[in-house]
Amino acid sequence: MVSRKKVITVCITAILLVCFSIPSLADWKSDMARMIPPCALDEGHWWVLGSFKWAEQGRLFWGDRPLPPDGKLDLNAVYQGWRGTEVRWKEVPEWDKDDVIYEITKQADMEGSNICLAAYLYRRIDSPAATDAVLYLGFDDGAVVKLNGETILQRFFYRGTERRQEAIPIRLNKGQNDFLIKLVDKDNTSAASFCFDIRPAVS
Repeated sequence: MVSRKKVITVCITAILLVCFSIPSLADWKSDMARMIPPCALDEGHWWVLGSFKWAEQGRLFWGDRPLPPDGKLDLNAVYQGWRGTEVRWKEVPEWDKDDVIYEITKQADMEGSNICLAAYLYRRIDSPAATDAVLYLGFDDGAVVKLNGETILQRFFYRGTERRQEAIPIRLNKGQNDFLIKLVDKDNTSAASFCFDIRPAVS
């Protein structure tokens, strides 16, 4: 005859095994996001602009500050970059694939710098309907992200880029949606880079 004590021990063990084998809600949502196909969006090419002097010293890296391109978005505008030469928006079709880490150092003219520099990334995304989604981002080092002119993220870390470092709930409008990322590299000790992906929101 099985003792009551042994039955209780077996039950508790079974409960613990079940509890510890179930992933957390956050992990479940992350796994679901990987399995769900991307939103049915019409994504344009990325554009890059840069770079601009941010600060001479790394200790002044933290926090946002205004730069000339922060005004009205104009892909035809010409600015003065950190070398004192003219810089313009450049289209970068090779960055079209989402959820991939792209280095921007060459395209944003950051090579040879040992000061804090900022560059801009722009992408137009058209949605067939207004919808909730999640924007997954990775970046090195700091970033200010705007969607349709509204700031949705401002984060400054001294770190390397990894996929899905940030998960930002967003609302896409029907039709045109404009993403503008100000990417700030603290000291060019590692290549400035980013990773971008949009997935349907998982409720």
